[in-house]
Amino acid sequence: MGQFSWVWYYACPAPILERLIAAYDIVDVDVKRREDALASGTPKPPWLQAARLHLTKANAHVKERKYQVAWQEVKAADRTLLEDPADGGAAVSRAATLLREAQDLDGRRGKAMSDLLCDENGKLRSTLNEERPRIVEAAAVRDDFTNTQYFRIELRRRHLISLFFLLLGTLVTIVTLSYFGRMELFRDASITPHRSDRLVTTIVLGVLGASISVAQALLAADITAKITAQHVGAYMVWIRPMIGAATAVVAYTLLLANDHVHVFSTTVGDNFSVIAVIALVAGFSERFIVGALNKVADMQGSEIKKP
Repeated sequence: MGQFSWVWYYACPAPILERLIAAYDIVDVDVKRREDALASGTPKPPWLQAARLHLTKANAHVKERKYQVAWQEVKAADRTLLEDPADGGAAVSRAATLLREAQDLDGRRGKAMSDLLCDENGKLRSTLNEERPRIVEAAAVRDDFTNTQYFRIELRRRHLISLFFLLLGTLVTIVTLSYFGRMELFRDASITPHRSDRLVTTIVLGVLGASISVAQALLAADITAKITAQHVGAYMVWIRPMIGAATAVVAYTLLLANDHVHVFSTTVGDNFSVIAVIALVAGFSERFIVGALNKVADMQGSEIKKP
């Protein structure tokens, strides 16, 4: 795939790009094979022209780093090749594979694929070789399911990116205000100018705890999990440490107020090692802080109910 932006590929390789290149090359070789099989002077049939056009568009989209759009073009080219009347039964063989995939799809898509490929007895239609549009449409339904899944993943990615920058902006604001002594909760009046060493240390330990948690989850993850599930999990590698930092700050806040709300059984005083350990634990498991916050909420609720 000579027209790819190889500089970008080598600078920041991505699994989705490598997979796309492989899929493109497979279809490209197939298209070239069928082009070479045409007799000299014979015009390209419409389906072969369409396949080449899809591949050309895929190349253009990769240059723009629109990998998912390029993937859809490659799959469209692959489906177009099913229209070749001289494929030696390849389309019918693909129909058998599509029927097996339809059994794993719940809802309307799986039913639609079965209706396209099967007769009233639930067997592959004997006339599929003459009804290639049915195979093409079944492949399109399957690909639509995959495209929808990745669209949902991109929506989740967008939400996570928004959350990432929201948390990052909040943490930077807290540290900045604390450093200049503008946030009473985290200021240290004994130091001039007011510094935020403890707060920054707490955030770093929260990130460390969350990173350890993510590393353990990745080591224990099933390598045979679906690609879509692993794709979503990849975004958690960088969003989870930010969540860990935020929960560590919450834990620090609760510890500063522990003498009054009594969330934790221990007392901190000037022993920063207690704060450090709890910040690390908070980053490792945000459920620890969620439970503490629920305890505070329950305490507030009981206070409100008192006459």
